[in-house]
Amino acid sequence: MDKVEIIEEEEQCTTPPHREFRIPEQLKCPPPPPKKKPRRSNAPPPKNGYFHPPDNFEALFTMGRRRTETC
Repeated sequence: MDKVEIIEEEEQCTTPPHREFRIPEQLKCPPPPPKKKPRRSNAPPPKNGYFHPPDNFEALFTMGRRRTETC
């Protein structure tokens, strides 16, 4: 039984003691990036307006006939 205990002790994991294998000390975080200033748009509105509905505007909302054929 002594042999089993000795083998277990030899197989234990340890951190290498050399300086290059150590976890480096934490550095300070950089400051957050500055916030962007909101841009103001001084452009005038379009001369013709923003939206011009077509003449058959109501036709866009009417239901067409449904297909009853199957493939």
